[in-house]
Amino acid sequence: MLNAVNYILENDATIQGLVGEDSSTEQHKIYPVVSFQGESEPYIITSVVGRQRLGKDCSWTYQINVSSYAKSYDDVTVLNEAVIEALEGHAPGVVNGYDIATPSFMNEADGFDKDRICYVKNAVFEIIGDPVQF
Repeated sequence: MLNAVNYILENDATIQGLVGEDSSTEQHKIYPVVSFQGESEPYIITSVVGRQRLGKDCSWTYQINVSSYAKSYDDVTVLNEAVIEALEGHAPGVVNGYDIATPSFMNEADGFDKDRICYVKNAVFEIIGDPVQF
């Protein structure tokens, strides 16, 4: 599911402009689970924080955490709002190997990363989806 979420975020022009490219200039600074060592803010880290289904033939429900990092509180707030817009604005359908419903924003929390000396906003989304069978 992170492949689908990251694909949506990586292909959003607003987010591309906010995070920029990584030091290799091969991708925008959107990472699954952990960022590359030495990357500077702003960037985004995504992770699965929950997955469940109500029965064998039911779709999976995923809870996805999207952590936005930036040096200022204003910048992290702008990046977080762009994440919410990009994910909630995405139409249902097949995305990078997953058939998904429109992501639903659930909640967010502010934070500060003392090691990186930057602000963090964690936004949690619920997404219903299944891997596409080929």
